[in-house]
Amino acid sequence: MVRQNCRAFTVVELVIVIGVLGILASIAITAFDGYMLRSKASEAPIGLGKLVEGEVAYFHTNQAFTAAGPTNIPPAPQGPTTVDFSIDPRWKLISFDMGQKTYFGYQAVIIATNSVNCEAMADLDGNGVSSLYRRNVSSSGNDMNAGGLYIFDELE
Repeated sequence: MVRQNCRAFTVVELVIVIGVLGILASIAITAFDGYMLRSKASEAPIGLGKLVEGEVAYFHTNQAFTAAGPTNIPPAPQGPTTVDFSIDPRWKLISFDMGQKTYFGYQAVIIATNSVNCEAMADLDGNGVSSLYRRNVSSSGNDMNAGGLYIFDELE
């Protein structure tokens, strides 16, 4: 009887390869989820920039800030949500519109006669915890001060 040289993988080798592939896939999926959250979160600084610009322009014309919103607050989990900014006419006063689909809800809240908080809020991953982005705009006479971007629970 002649013995042939078999060139095949053993069951143990196949199980090891499948285990390694499973570990790599779980790492890749976790990283992908993080990238998705960061891409969704990039909407907030853009929206707050538009909101701050609108408040500053409104203040220069009217010598006062205006409250607007809230629109889509509390936000729908995991969006994007269809939002109609024309429902609240105050958005038009500050020329603010983010389009029809947004991940974030927006509002401008008067905190003093010369100060307004511009806020964006979203539940990006649907876990019931919201991210909050905020910029403060204040005036001292004709001088305007738009504060930095404050972020609470950026990616939850």
